[in-house]
Amino acid sequence: MAAHRARVPKHFEHVVAPSPFASSIPDNFLPYIQLKFGAFYTYDQQPDFTNGQTLLAKELIEHPTTSVKASADRGVAQDCLLLAGRLAVGCGVRQDVKGAYRYLLPLVMDLPTRPSHVPRPVEARAHSVLANLELEDATRDPDEWNIDALFRAASFANNAAALGFVSPVVLDIARRTTEIGARSRATWRYSDSYPWKPEFAKLEYLWGAMDARLAEIEREDRKQGHKISKNPTSYMCATPGCGITVTKKAALLRCSGGCGGEQKAHYCSKECQEEDWKRHKATCKPGKATTTTTTSDDPQTSSPQQASTQGPFWGEDADGKERSVMITVPDMPDGTFKVSSKTIGAAALKDLRAAIEKPPYMPQE
Repeated sequence: MAAHRARVPKHFEHVVAPSPFASSIPDNFLPYIQLKFGAFYTYDQQPDFTNGQTLLAKELIEHPTTSVKASADRGVAQDCLLLAGRLAVGCGVRQDVKGAYRYLLPLVMDLPTRPSHVPRPVEARAHSVLANLELEDATRDPDEWNIDALFRAASFANNAAALGFVSPVVLDIARRTTEIGARSRATWRYSDSYPWKPEFAKLEYLWGAMDARLAEIEREDRKQGHKISKNPTSYMCATPGCGITVTKKAALLRCSGGCGGEQKAHYCSKECQEEDWKRHKATCKPGKATTTTTTSDDPQTSSPQQASTQGPFWGEDADGKERSVMITVPDMPDGTFKVSSKTIGAAALKDLRAAIEKPPYMPQE
């Protein structure tokens, strides 16, 4: 299987943050990041994208594939897992999915090649990576899923959950299998030509992990919704069409003008504030004309009432304050998904949305 390299369009390059290791980054680094985030971390311990890619770049420099392979061949479990991840996507090595399986399966099965000591966290992550590989095989044809491969993916995901490791991949598999009604014969609705597998019903750890996560999301949404309902304008950029939302007020700039109460405008950036000034100044300066022909009312010359520093303005540098944007993807079950980050700037989040919704961003041969 030929390896591909994902090329980043120019308008998206600042989202993939510059790294001090950039000159040594191998092909397929982005797929490697996606695999690491999806299968090597639990859903609630995800590193921030920018920090995570820097750590992974450092990992590739400090642990070159040649030395990792030598260690894996000596039976070091951690390096078997590390090498399998790189082989799976072709990062720093020629892509070899079968080779990835050769290093992963002994970590989860009693095989002659099993390392003498496999730590529980390594075994759990191996199940998670295997689940990801099987899911890719199951959904390779979007019009006709491979149900046998999907069941294998669900089984590996169930084993990971049984070891207390619930990664985004585990939850994604649980969601996909639930959507086709795999939890019981009565709910099975994939296709009459594919009979339901009774073994799906026995994946109790997988279903338990999904149910627990859904309950957690419901509690979080209820708590956040109650907070936002008291003052909704404090948690979203006021500029129409911007779409940046936050969970804490300090993540946005606040207009320091005469607007107040529910009309108090908050912005993700000074650029958004200036863009929205023509609409907002009617409530910010009651009685003032809304034309921008005069210098005093022109945001480009004297500017609107400047935003206060309730939270420091955040461009592309990390400030630890989370911002989110919803991205429309027709292939997703709900049609949208949320991207949140504490280090990617508001402008970059919107560039990311544009890049995904109008994708010039495709793997190139």
